[in-house]
Order: sequence, then C-alpha cells, then structure tokens
Amino acid sequence: MAQPRGTRRPRDRTRDSTDAMDLLAGARFLWTPIRAFDGWLKKRGAGRQALVREGSEVVTPLIEFAKTVGPTGIMWGDQQQINERFLGWAEDWDGLRPALQTYANAHPSEKIKNQAAELVPAIGASLGATRYLSLRTPSADTLDAFNVATEKQAEAVALAERLMGAIRRY
Repeated sequence: MAQPRGTRRPRDRTRDSTDAMDLLAGARFLWTPIRAFDGWLKKRGAGRQALVREGSEVVTPLIEFAKTVGPTGIMWGDQQQINERFLGWAEDWDGLRPALQTYANAHPSEKIKNQAAELVPAIGASLGATRYLSLRTPSADTLDAFNVATEKQAEAVALAERLMGAIRRY
C-alpha cells in the first residue's frame, strides 16, 4: 500500500530502543573485564613497588656495610681499636643478616633468593679475610693476605650491588 506523499511512516520505537539497550549491555559486558584487569595491574604494580622499596631499605645498608668491611677499615688505630671496630662490625652484621634473609625468603623471585644466599657467605668471607689480615704481623705474607681481603671485599660489594639491581628490575 502506498503512502501519500509528505507523510511519514511511524517508526517502531521498541526495536530501536532494544538495539540501543543491547549495545549498552554489550559495552558493559566488555568494560567489566577491562576494569578488573586494570585493577589487577594496579594492585600488582603496587605490590612490586612495595617489594622494591623494602628491598632498597634492606640492601642499601648492606652495600655500605660491605664497603666499610675491608682492609682499609683496619689500617688505622692500634690493635685494641681494631678489635673494637670488629666487634661493632659483628654486631652490625648480626642485625643486617636476618633482615636480608627474611626479605629474601619472603620474595617471590627465586633469582633474588639465590643472590641473597650468595651474598651472605660473601660478606662473611670478607669479614673473615679482613680479620685474618688484622691478626697478621707484618711480613712478606701480609701483602697476600691484603690482596685476598681486598678481593673478598670487592666480591661482596659486587654481589650486593647486583642484588640491588635485580630487586630494582623485579
């Protein structure tokens, strides 16, 4: 049936509004997983930032400690002053080591755990080599003990800095 000119055919409003509602429902269906994924990313990022911040608080004093424990730390003072310095270093190490081990054991990365496990004996070896050097009487072997202590200290500092780099990259 033909309609007269100039008149409009009435639109079916229910069909148009249903299409719009379907479109909104589809958009809401797509938006929910995107929003959930965004929340997950933010939560994961905040957790990682907290791990990096805590790791920096633990490892930075270890780096400074590893730099002070070495042959240069025993070059001045008499034997009593050097012994007192070693007692202070031992107390400092007894405070720093548990914090490192606690942080490493709680960290989800195996790489961080392994590097922390390597660092603990390296700092202990640096302390031992430096103590051995301090107990030596000056002789021809003193230079060898000095070189060993310097190498142990450099190894401990390098391991501590490598651990800090791994924590920052995590």
